[in-house]
Amino acid sequence: MRTVAIAAFVALACWLGRAQWPGEIDAGNLGLALGGFAPMAHHPQPPGYLFHVALGKVFAALAGDAHRGLVLQAAITAGLGMLALTALLRRCLGAGLAPWLALAVGCTPVVQYMGGEALTGIDALALGALATLLLVRAAAGERRAFAAASLLLGLAGGFRPDVTAHLAVAWLVAARPWSWPERAGGAALLLVGALAWVLPTAHACGGLAPFLHACGYVQPILSREALWQGGDVERQAATLWRIGWGVLLGGGPALALGLCLWPWRRAAVAQALPAPTRSVLHAAAWVPLLLLAATFCHKKAYVFAALPALAVLAGATWQALLGARATAVLHTASAAAGLSAWLLLPAATSQQADAEGYGRAPESLPWPARLSWQPLEYTFASRRAMDARYDELARHILGAHERGQRVVVVSHPPDPIDLRPLGLMVPALTVVDLDGAPGAWRRIRVGQGASERRAEADADGRFLIDADCVIACVGWDRLWAEQLRGAGVQIVKAAPTVVFALAAGPVRW
Repeated sequence: MRTVAIAAFVALACWLGRAQWPGEIDAGNLGLALGGFAPMAHHPQPPGYLFHVALGKVFAALAGDAHRGLVLQAAITAGLGMLALTALLRRCLGAGLAPWLALAVGCTPVVQYMGGEALTGIDALALGALATLLLVRAAAGERRAFAAASLLLGLAGGFRPDVTAHLAVAWLVAARPWSWPERAGGAALLLVGALAWVLPTAHACGGLAPFLHACGYVQPILSREALWQGGDVERQAATLWRIGWGVLLGGGPALALGLCLWPWRRAAVAQALPAPTRSVLHAAAWVPLLLLAATFCHKKAYVFAALPALAVLAGATWQALLGARATAVLHTASAAAGLSAWLLLPAATSQQADAEGYGRAPESLPWPARLSWQPLEYTFASRRAMDARYDELARHILGAHERGQRVVVVSHPPDPIDLRPLGLMVPALTVVDLDGAPGAWRRIRVGQGASERRAEADADGRFLIDADCVIACVGWDRLWAEQLRGAGVQIVKAAPTVVFALAAGPVRW
């Protein structure tokens, strides 16, 4: 009952602190996918998260709305993740410690944030915990657990492909006690699970070749940041920095400090955990972090697949240092600290807004502000600041609709608001994404609802926006704001670091 109560508490807390708007492009794409699964059009982005979308349709039907359904799915997944994590911790460290260690993870800012967001990130924590538990049991000689872990890792790609990639080495370690025919059987189950989502997704993309081509959108990111691609030192340092914050803000202070102390207590931890269990845990903990360090880690939730194994290693370290009772008290305090940080810390925009209300991109902030910006990215205040941006934007959009006006919303890359979700908010709305610089646009992307098209700008780098009301999201592009102001456009200072420009159409920019 204590475990169920903790899982229910985490799920309820995530739901109460949920996002009111799909405030990120991936959330908008997932919402659009519920109405039409089309990974080639990034509904959602490849590889499509087929199983997550299928479950999302069920939750959307229950909630009566795509966004609310996806957020409900995330909150429930967070609760289920706590059940799986507790089972893993109970298996490795005993029933007395397990619920409190799981509570410490469940109350962290990143878990609370992702558990209330219409995204797939929280799936990695739940699936990672369950897969790690099955792999630990498989390494101990449980044949059914090895079969279940193999199938689960294949199916996991339909929710979060990174879980399969991050735990692949742990699967190889867990397969060591088994004969070659049994290993082949496990590999076949993994392949069957993977094909269960790859084949339908490839069919939706028009074939395997288009599907693989669509997945290549990550290549430019790897070219910039991957260690083997020669990414610059600053980007690689930023990746390591985000991984560190991911462990701290995703696992809590007790977990992070326990990992720092683990090298000094390795012998005691080794005595507490059987050798096969240790091997799986190390493969499930450190390999994902190494993969992230070698590639990229844009979001702190990317470390979710590794957190369950890290939690066991940190918990075993504390148990060796303090004993079971003191370790439980420490992690209860860690849970309180995590929940307090989530609820009480200010929004990241508090570091970004200048004296005039314009925002600054995180990369342009002074180093002290950039350091303090990281822990503020996942806070309840940051969520509400994002919701306030969309509240203000929706007020202008809906007001224009009530006046019978045709509305177009315009943005370009420096804008901190992703406009794609607006197609989910207001299906009849036309959204224009610009590519280039003010007065020299290279091309535009025009979307209405779940459809979009690309259009080339005029020879002079301008294009005509045929609408009664044009809303431009200026973001932190002060130069464009000044150009718009000079053209007689009304500048509206809205939520923190968000500036809108309102113009009567049609206009030619």
